[in-house]
Amino acid sequence: TIIIVEHDKRFIEIADEIIDIGPGAGINGGKLVFQGTLDELKNVSNSYTGQFLSGKLSLPQKPNDLKKKVDDSTDFLTIKNAKTNNLKSIKVEIPLGMMVGIAGVSGSGKSSLILDTLVPLLQPFFKRGADKTKKKNNENGEEENGEELVEYSGKVSGWEKLDEVIVVSQKPISRVKTSTPASYVGIWDKIRDKFSKLAESKKRKYTSGHFSYNSDKGRCPSCRGTGEQDLKISFLSSFNIVCKECHGLRYKPEILEINYKTNSIADVLNMTVSEALKLFAVDNSISNILQILED
Repeated sequence: TIIIVEHDKRFIEIADEIIDIGPGAGINGGKLVFQGTLDELKNVSNSYTGQFLSGKLSLPQKPNDLKKKVDDSTDFLTIKNAKTNNLKSIKVEIPLGMMVGIAGVSGSGKSSLILDTLVPLLQPFFKRGADKTKKKNNENGEEENGEELVEYSGKVSGWEKLDEVIVVSQKPISRVKTSTPASYVGIWDKIRDKFSKLAESKKRKYTSGHFSYNSDKGRCPSCRGTGEQDLKISFLSSFNIVCKECHGLRYKPEILEINYKTNSIADVLNMTVSEALKLFAVDNSISNILQILED
């Protein structure tokens, strides 16, 4: 028996049996929408999966009138002599001011060209506080006309037209196991502070530290605030299971007795952005940041 949790259309289409959960996400999900074969799934009207597989629903396409075309006025970011990893000293011209796709089979050199070549080449020009209009001198003291030479990867020109460079990758936003979106965007301290100021919290002399899953004051002692425990099997690598003591809620039972508008601190952690936005709508210091995530 092979069980696969997968969104890829190809995997769904070759499955002998399909179990579709939904119909939506968060509070709008959690139901068994369908179980059966691919052909049967395509006829289920309340299954987004089935509707997309049948072609009745499709992703919106970019209108032709919004697509930009390369012409004589187009500026380019040019990479020359790129030879990082398997790149064969290639020259690539990337048009600016539009969306550019880098395609190719797995291992063809896409990441080598962009993440391992272009990004390092641009980095010296966009260090915080650097003057990007300043020419860089080579080892002989001669100006290189805005081109940065990195022997192992080539050189880049045309960067002067850029205001800034933002790299978005698949790397996790934090290596800390207990990190959450709320802590990452800076509102978790505000939420903990709000819980500590509730009447029952003051009565029990709870501080904001009691509502931290990183503190011994309030976190579950068994899983240390992660909500998970490592399960090791002799012939397999370890994997995580829900903590048997706190049932994945991260906190001691007494901490979960404190409610803000009927919600415990664990309830807040389990909310979607939309749900949290409604809960903290009157607190601008929290809702303004949540609204950005919602948008």
